[in-house]
Amino acid sequence: MIRRFDFKELGVTQDFPFYTGATLLDKADFAYHTHEFSEIALITGGLSRHVVNGKSHRIKTGDLFVFNGQAAHAFLDPRSLKVFNLMYSPQFFLKEARDLLKMPGYHALFKLEPHFHGKREYRSHLQLSANELSQTEEQMRRIEQEFLCERDGREPMIRVLFLELVISLSRLYSQKKLSENRSDRIGRIAEAVAYLENQFREPIKLETLAHKANLSVSQFQRIFKDIYDVPPMDYILRKRVRLACEIIRQKDDKIISIAHECGFSDSNYFARQFRKITGQTPSEYRASLR
Repeated sequence: MIRRFDFKELGVTQDFPFYTGATLLDKADFAYHTHEFSEIALITGGLSRHVVNGKSHRIKTGDLFVFNGQAAHAFLDPRSLKVFNLMYSPQFFLKEARDLLKMPGYHALFKLEPHFHGKREYRSHLQLSANELSQTEEQMRRIEQEFLCERDGREPMIRVLFLELVISLSRLYSQKKLSENRSDRIGRIAEAVAYLENQFREPIKLETLAHKANLSVSQFQRIFKDIYDVPPMDYILRKRVRLACEIIRQKDDKIISIAHECGFSDSNYFARQFRKITGQTPSEYRASLR
């Protein structure tokens, strides 16, 4: 039987869905489990056999994994295994951190690797050097200290420190994994998605994205939709419309100018897509703000 953990069991409310702590495992297995939350797991000492969806491999000090809940995993035959965990809701902590989406390392470590763990298709992780492990553990300890304290500003400080950690790990992934192996499957897809995020205002062809990912168009569409919930071209349209909403809230520019600024060459097409996504025309949306 696979055990499923949730925030309630950890004594955490949905108002601030976050938990952190260190665990020592020695000889007694930590059986198969899943969880409702995402998890960053850093191995700070010891050895074990890590089993993810039936696939087993040895883990050691300096290994770091990210799980988004759906992958069943277990630690078997642990020998003085020290695991430092951060459990969090990505919708709560990362939804508004849009600049992260421009980083290939973020997509690779926090989106793609957890996806492939869950699909039984991939086995990968980030291996930290002794210096990198020390720095990462120190960042996680600072988060733990804030989590355990009762000082004013505790929750926003955890948000800031957590975002700092995610950025640092995303950079490390790019430096250690993406730069070393440009043919890596996850790396190629991550580069394609980051390209989309950085260039979404410009004309982008699906074939271009698939080529960057070294996949067929159908493969790229399937993987992208599985991870990001919508097809890639719909994703681009939604980003453009969200940007248009922001500009309308901030400026009094003409609608046609805003359409061009957001990557739409045809103002009528822009108006149709805007209404399809928001339920209002751009003019109606602007009027509703007054």
